Amino acid sequence: MEVKIYSNIWKQYLLLSVGLIFSLPITAYAFWGVNSLDEKNDLNFRPGLEAAFSSINPNTTYERAQYVFEVKPTKTLEQVMGLDSDGNVALITEVVARTERIKKPINYTNLKSPAVVLLHSCSGLHQRSLPDLNHWKNLFTSHGYAVLVIDSVGTRDIKPYSNCWGSKRPIGKDRLVKDLFDAVAHLSSMPEIDSSRIFALGFSLGAMTAGISGSMADDRGYASKPHPRAVAGLYGGCRYRSENWLESKSSFPILWLMGSTDQESPATDCMSSVKDLENQGIGSEWHTYENATHCWDCKALDGFTKTAGNGSKVTYLYDEATTQDSEQRILKFFEKFQTTPKQD
Repeated sequence: MEVKIYSNIWKQYLLLSVGLIFSLPITAYAFWGVNSLDEKNDLNFRPGLEAAFSSINPNTTYERAQYVFEVKPTKTLEQVMGLDSDGNVALITEVVARTERIKKPINYTNLKSPAVVLLHSCSGLHQRSLPDLNHWKNLFTSHGYAVLVIDSVGTRDIKPYSNCWGSKRPIGKDRLVKDLFDAVAHLSSMPEIDSSRIFALGFSLGAMTAGISGSMADDRGYASKPHPRAVAGLYGGCRYRSENWLESKSSFPILWLMGSTDQESPATDCMSSVKDLENQGIGSEWHTYENATHCWDCKALDGFTKTAGNGSKVTYLYDEATTQDSEQRILKFFEKFQTTPKQD
């Protein structure tokens, strides 16, 4: 009997040891790897502001546009080679219509600019995602916003698309949310930025990060950090296996935009939460676009097909009308929240 007891104890010990060995890489990831919340793993934001229409660099803030181009039609008399009245080749004078681009400075009434943090999808910043992110950056800078484009994946040496696999993704929910709050804190420290008007816009997993940050803001160590004034999300998933990414209450307003034919992030998974958020009475809004797929604004990914994390085979279809409506809804939503004087 004594031998059998010891035998069972050794079996249990062996199974426990094997389990610990296999869980060690996951544990290491969580505590000191790329998913760590330690400050050594925080994003390094570039200081200062880059020119509004510069190409995208990770963790860089772009200033609001400083000028606009006014297109002015002009007509001038110019000498060109042609046929004279006798049909001979000659130098003749004719009226030439042209357009002239006149550079005009923008005189902002507010010396400090509002700002938007752009949160990429699970694929990160790469050749096929940059054109569309650059479009959004230029949209906001041309409307008077500074823009911070963060990179939670590439700057931690994670390859594109490697963070798209659910519970196996190397960068998890808590780390992504901390990146957002760190970005808001960075912008708040900049003298050129209106710290009361810092917003966030996320795409897919970036939208999910923006959405869940509203319910994590006051109960997981972020209460003392600067919060975004409001956030917006495009085609974010609200339920993923056992995880909720959009709760029924938020510490700040959320605009949630969904597509009715999005199989990767089904709108039906979100309806209960978006209605509860709307009823919370702090200014949250939602809208579903009929016949819009996942990634409806992704011009560079039009026609892209893959198997999503939920097992659905999906095809991204760029929709210009839906994209333009999304732009206007987001700009209008952010404009609802004007400068708040600092409280002493």
